Amino acid sequence: MDNPKAVAPSADEIRAVTETARDLALRQLDQQLSASDNLDAKALGVLGLDIAALAAILAGTKDVFQSRPWELPAAVILVAAGFAMAAVATRRWDYGPEVGAFYRKQTGEASKINAAQANADLISELIDPDKGSLAKGDLTIRWKATLFMIAIGLTVLTGLVSAIILR
Repeated sequence: MDNPKAVAPSADEIRAVTETARDLALRQLDQQLSASDNLDAKALGVLGLDIAALAAILAGTKDVFQSRPWELPAAVILVAAGFAMAAVATRRWDYGPEVGAFYRKQTGEASKINAAQANADLISELIDPDKGSLAKGDLTIRWKATLFMIAIGLTVLTGLVSAIILR
């Protein structure tokens, strides 16, 4: 049963809630961009390690590997470097609608639409699970992370293969 003493939220309270929700969605988008930058930095580190490992393999083909097959670790490290470069590759980011233009469009078309409704519309556009900016960003981060993990796994595999060959 409804509480007869309950008071409906005021317009200011509704606007404050929608502004907070909007800010959280925009912060999530910023966090995705930061996570992408972090993955790029890590993948560049793996790429640098791969290049150094390849240089070491090539430098040691006669002295260290002697007559042992050095081509396999060299090939694996090149594949690892390819995955690291793919993780760093530029991707198009969907930043969502330009907020100022979005509000002008939303509030300028009808005088009945208030800021709270415009905030709710912006949130809906950002969090749409099929085409929203946050869903697209999550997918991009997953791909970058997967490529990075493959690159680092192949780098470790190269070390193991080299150790087995040199044993």
